[in-house]
Amino acid sequence: MIFQIATIFLVGIILFFTVKAYRITKETFLLTFMIGFILLEISISFVLLNRLFGQTAIIYHTTFLIQAILQTAAFVFIALSYFFRNRDLSIRRIITFILILAGVLSVSLVFFFSFTTTTVLPVWRTIIGIYMYSINLGILAYIIYNIYITTFSKAKKRTQILSDVLIPLGFITLTIGQILWVFWGFTDTNISLLLANLLFAIGLGFLSTSLLRIWRNR
Repeated sequence: MIFQIATIFLVGIILFFTVKAYRITKETFLLTFMIGFILLEISISFVLLNRLFGQTAIIYHTTFLIQAILQTAAFVFIALSYFFRNRDLSIRRIITFILILAGVLSVSLVFFFSFTTTTVLPVWRTIIGIYMYSINLGILAYIIYNIYITTFSKAKKRTQILSDVLIPLGFITLTIGQILWVFWGFTDTNISLLLANLLFAIGLGFLSTSLLRIWRNR
């Protein structure tokens, strides 16, 4: 539970600096970046709810299912921010992405609750959960690739490079955490879940520290 509270706080820091950047630049791709971390904040909240109220099987598995879907959606929106970084992105298109997300989430939950508890609950983590976390690995790989291109394609001052290195390092740490989430889906071991949450917090710590350094050097 400590890790969940820490990650919620760290995501809040990232959102704070993203909002400040959007107010200055008015770049619409920052909106998808912001939406991604809002969804990430909500997904972490479901993990916290799981830790607090997950004594029954239905609450335990449902909160983790919602967390898995929202986490994937969060990484999709963050990836979209890099995809549309130098492209035209309208508010209408962002709203379309949000509506698609709402539709996918609704259909997933209806599908989940359409089956009996004894049918769905024992298999969701080893099938749906692993599938979602594996998708996250691919999305994070795309994000890391784009960060590498934008960070090291131009000559920069050493202090700026130091700040920028923390960004790919943060996402790489999140990727390793996702690998442990996949491992948890296979094994259901507490240590893998603990390490996954720890790396998640460390990765967000790298990202929030990087944004803080960037703002201090402006």
